[in-house]
Amino acid sequence: MTFYTPLEVVSKSLIPGIKRMIALSLMEKGLTEFEIASILGLTQPSVSRYKHRKRGAFGDLSQHPEILEKVNTLSELIAQRKLPVYRILHEIDRIALYALSQGYACNICKSVNGEPFLACDHVCVTKSITLNPTL
Repeated sequence: MTFYTPLEVVSKSLIPGIKRMIALSLMEKGLTEFEIASILGLTQPSVSRYKHRKRGAFGDLSQHPEILEKVNTLSELIAQRKLPVYRILHEIDRIALYALSQGYACNICKSVNGEPFLACDHVCVTKSITLNPTL
């Protein structure tokens, strides 16, 4: 069986979920799939898959008000063309790392990793991450 680290779960589930939330928000603001793809550095078919819940639905974070608020704020700035692409991508990463630190990825991590992770001690949940030099 293949196991995934929490950061792999973020990469494979949470980041696509956040991009999906942003894409849907931008669609509500009237942007086309082609415009969204161009702004986010995606292909139009990727945006279509977000729209039809074929990608990014597994990492949905919309039930967390602070994530939803951040995504809506980011989407508004994107729609106004106020952020360069590198800032957009950094903000997506910040949202994903925040979600990881709050334990929002725990159920996804347990779901994809199965039995060995059911007893996980939530080592990811922290307000600050430090490196232990003794490891």
